[in-house]
Amino acid sequence: MDTARSYRARHRRRRPQLGLAIARTFGTHGYDVALIARNRAKIEALAGSRCGSGGAGHRKRRRGGACGRRGAAKWRALSLRGTTSSDSSRSAPDSSTTLHTTNSVPAHRRRLYWREALSRTFGAVDISVPEEVYSGTVRTSPLGRIRGVTVEGDPMQTLRTRRLIAGSTNDNHVVVMLLSRGNAQVEQDKRDVHVRSGALFVYDRARPLRLTFPEPFQTKSLVLPRHVLDLGESDLRQITAAPLGRESPLGTILTPLLSRLVETAATYP
Repeated sequence: MDTARSYRARHRRRRPQLGLAIARTFGTHGYDVALIARNRAKIEALAGSRCGSGGAGHRKRRRGGACGRRGAAKWRALSLRGTTSSDSSRSAPDSSTTLHTTNSVPAHRRRLYWREALSRTFGAVDISVPEEVYSGTVRTSPLGRIRGVTVEGDPMQTLRTRRLIAGSTNDNHVVVMLLSRGNAQVEQDKRDVHVRSGALFVYDRARPLRLTFPEPFQTKSLVLPRHVLDLGESDLRQITAAPLGRESPLGTILTPLLSRLVETAATYP
């Protein structure tokens, strides 16, 4: 019991790191970011850390925004609706969106095709499925240096081993994944946890991973260069394979934000 309480306490302390890192990422790409805390002192501390990070704050200084000469004092409250745009008049998805689907692939080639589609998106993986791959779709849209990815598929297990990582390139990415339908089991950094529908979690492509979907599923993910998160190695290891449910305060904010961003990624210029 004490061990479980200690585990939960450690992860409550880690989650603000993830929230602040994601805020920096969106700020770097020109989004308004709402800072929410229980009192003014915490808001000012968060704003100060953002301005001093050299990431999103640097971009804002050039734009003359909230991190200019007046610093954190110029931050103001923003409506959560302003965090992302839901303007339905934006242009239709452009040619930069890629779609991989097994629908038109002969049954005997679907397993290989599905493995290649997942490897192109998330890095080289081995996959195992109960029987044949009946259906699977991967839709990817760029958001600057970030990619928004929606995956729908049948039950499967993906495995990234040290051998696969050593033989692949461009693995310096982190995946923030929302399980929007189904259940999953994720294993990384000596943690092996169950993920419920509606929860999000982080994993690092540069380290071994086992990800199991025991039933048909849908995921929505942001694939980020590691340096965009502005987290040290030890901080990143602390948040991998640590699910954040939508019933938590931070999950209540991040879950719909990530979902909406991935869904509308193709409509942004």
